[in-house]
Amino acid sequence: TPEPPRNGILFPAEVWKLIFERFLEDHGQAAFAPVVRFLSFLRPEAESVLYRKPEIKKIPRAICFLTSIQNDPRRANHVRELPLRIRGSRGGKFFNVMLDIICRLPRLASFEVCKYRVEHLEDTFRASIGTEVSYQARFPVTKLTGQLWKLDAWLASFLHVHCDRLEELHLENPFEVPFDENFPKLRSLTCHDLSNIGN
Repeated sequence: TPEPPRNGILFPAEVWKLIFERFLEDHGQAAFAPVVRFLSFLRPEAESVLYRKPEIKKIPRAICFLTSIQNDPRRANHVRELPLRIRGSRGGKFFNVMLDIICRLPRLASFEVCKYRVEHLEDTFRASIGTEVSYQARFPVTKLTGQLWKLDAWLASFLHVHCDRLEELHLENPFEVPFDENFPKLRSLTCHDLSNIGN
């Protein structure tokens, strides 16, 4: 049942959310974010659209976003998707800030890790996520993209935790790693060498 109009608001909140979604699609988050600050009556609806899939590409933006959800944890509940695209030599520091953010997102359903020209990112990924299955499961990884990810024993174990939700994988197989998983949602698989998969 649609929510009835509130005082000072001409249309139901659901209609405004559709308007906000269209504005965001047409103009992007950089244009929509300043508008949200002036929508006192509709701020919950506007923030639910703005925070659903945040665009965080650099460390200053990551720190700003972290501060925002710390100041108002309700905003973290709106985040459903988080694409993490890491480029350049400072990727490790950026990744660690993003992990702090991810731990504060209770309703996150989709997490993409995409790496470009980043040295030691896989080591940072392993060190940050660790080996504890219950902790790994808190990070709903749906995509490992960008440069090929080395399929070693650790990554094979990690993929086992997330095999039911994974949609896209870019893998490199430098080692003889037993890897036989069922990926019901997988739509795209890129591999340097497919010979080890299923052996």
